[in-house]
Amino acid sequence: MFAQKMQTARIVYDASERLNKVKQLVASATWADKYTHLQPDSKLCSIRFWQSFGLLHLERMSQSQDPIHLSAVDMMLTACIPETWRSYFDIRGIAWEGEKAAIRYWAEHDTDYFQTVKKCIEIRNRNERHAAYRELVERTLEPVGKVFNKGETAVILANSTNGIEDVKKTLQYWSSLFE
Repeated sequence: MFAQKMQTARIVYDASERLNKVKQLVASATWADKYTHLQPDSKLCSIRFWQSFGLLHLERMSQSQDPIHLSAVDMMLTACIPETWRSYFDIRGIAWEGEKAAIRYWAEHDTDYFQTVKKCIEIRNRNERHAAYRELVERTLEPVGKVFNKGETAVILANSTNGIEDVKKTLQYWSSLFE
């Protein structure tokens, strides 16, 4: 994040010239070639898992008639929406530079997504808001896959260096136990 901020930083005073050296480094083509790329499989799998899990958990809890459960769902949704925005940028390998920059990006590059974001913010009816949030998660995950279905098995491994092949091996192992 520091490197991302330094790419556009306006340095007012830097007596040691260290900040200017860092800014030159992170603005160089060498830096861009080496450090700017799409997220590794493990990161994308993790984002898909947690976005799907959060959505399905909210949908399950929202079936309750208990007002405390429903208020908890509202609170959780308030926290989930901004995380989904950040996931949009992570999946696409775009630096998150805050809400205003995100709005500018969506307005220019992904107006359909931006309209869905606005729906999630503006809708007050709980059921309509949940539907808009589902649409937001689905649009966010489009480059990496679909939202997991209710009842579908998903695995998230503790070691974040594992990739899709490790996930497949883990699923095969668990499947073999039931054969």
